[in-house]
Amino acid sequence: MAIQEEAAPRNIGIADWGALHWTGTAHRYEQIAGQPYYEDAVSRAATFLHHALVLRPFEDYNLVVGYAAADAYLQISGHAVAAKPDALWALAGAVRAGEEDLRGVARSLRSWTT
Repeated sequence: MAIQEEAAPRNIGIADWGALHWTGTAHRYEQIAGQPYYEDAVSRAATFLHHALVLRPFEDYNLVVGYAAADAYLQISGHAVAAKPDALWALAGAVRAGEEDLRGVARSLRSWTT
């Protein structure tokens, strides 16, 4: 919620609390015996953006909040990400159209990460 308040107008409502929970926690999902399912920082960061676009936890600004969360996660992990607006919009459109999945989001983030 802190990222949402920083990245988007404060009056944006929650559309689905369950979707918000999953968007914020999917990066921590583990396989058996504590092995992380999403093995690297970029893959974990991609869960924020992908889930925000697909699950739409907020009434609006899901792209903005999802990208801000992915960016914050990558910064904490020691990476910088800089997506060009046109590339980010194209990725969002592809995800929403079902043409790109979580792996595709991770590939894009990886290509934008330094």
